[in-house]
Amino acid sequence: MTRLAVAAYPAERLPGLEALEAKLDAWLSDAAEHGADLAVFPEYAGIEAALAAAPAEPLADDAAQTKADFARSAAQAGAYRDLVVHLAHRHRVHVVAGSLPVQEGASYVNRAYIVGPDGLLGWQDKCILTPWERQNTPLYAGTRLHRFETPFGILGVLICYDCEFPLLARQLDADILAVPACTDSLAGQVRVRLSARARALEGQCITCHAPLLGGDPACPLIDVNEGQAGVFAPPDLGFPDDGILGDGAPNGAGWVVAQVDPATLQHSRSQGAVAPRRHWPESARCALGDAIRTLDPNAPLK
Repeated sequence: MTRLAVAAYPAERLPGLEALEAKLDAWLSDAAEHGADLAVFPEYAGIEAALAAAPAEPLADDAAQTKADFARSAAQAGAYRDLVVHLAHRHRVHVVAGSLPVQEGASYVNRAYIVGPDGLLGWQDKCILTPWERQNTPLYAGTRLHRFETPFGILGVLICYDCEFPLLARQLDADILAVPACTDSLAGQVRVRLSARARALEGQCITCHAPLLGGDPACPLIDVNEGQAGVFAPPDLGFPDDGILGDGAPNGAGWVVAQVDPATLQHSRSQGAVAPRRHWPESARCALGDAIRTLDPNAPLK
């Protein structure tokens, strides 16, 4: 059996990196006590490392503040990564760390580090930026998806908006999809939640939606957030009829823990009522036909 711990995680401006280490240690200790094999943190949760090292007085201009926050995030990214590696080893758990802006060459990417109990496995960058990110941040889109081999199957990561694009999930062809998210409205949270459930259905996989909560009004990137953590399965053989394996309260901080039997997932794929994973290639065979004429409502029936 595999236990998944998905965080509805409150972001805050902590007094220093020691406080951040204590916070993450407490969260991962709790996940380990629940027997978690995988712990998933939200999008932009890693920005806490930048805020903990920031001056107490924010800048008055949002653009200048974002520039400063990104520079601090890039400077702290290595320390944050190493902290997660240390804590994953201490608690013997796989971790999808909270993403944060990381400098890549002359640009920034929104990167989530993926860590195993014995070290760094790699990272996943956000591939499709939201309109807000394009207009208000110096982020560049990631260009490569990664699959991670773990003891509990193939793990893929789709950061927030990426989950709304089925072809990205299809390329990953994962057993478990982590969906770290940061949404500033109920509508945004619902979009990601529905997308995570849809990816579970069509990919016959398990999806883990980990939202950021709260925020810091002085940081435009995470000023306000809403979310509801959840773990979703295909609504088919061996799983609940609604596909919900675990569900948190709206804006309720804490772990949502769900248990998955990998054998059940494989059985559902091979013996379930539907087989979208197996039949997906057939959808590519359907060519787009000619436009259908608009009927004249006043024309006589033939």
